[in-house]
Amino acid sequence: MNKTYKLDDLTDKEVGELQSCKEIKFVSTVPNPIHNSHVTDDYGNEVKPTRYKYNVVVEILSSTEEREHKVETYISSLTLPGKDHRIDKFSNEYKNLKEELGII
Repeated sequence: MNKTYKLDDLTDKEVGELQSCKEIKFVSTVPNPIHNSHVTDDYGNEVKPTRYKYNVVVEILSSTEEREHKVETYISSLTLPGKDHRIDKFSNEYKNLKEELGII
């Protein structure tokens, strides 16, 4: 059975990394505009475009047990509590994990 995870408040970069992983299938994606990110000047010209945070539901596709565990570790680093308390995003371990999963 495929495992499903809900991830909240992901950036454009994090969503792009998830999309590049072959073992992850997107079930749903909900873009939420960041408050006050769309800036226009007095004439209505766009100065800064609207930026988004994304809420996504992803599913891990069946694979080997070891590979699924690595994908779960990567996904857990993107959860809200995981961003502060799990694998360090600046470590070599995290970089190697992304390389093994083929994430750019």
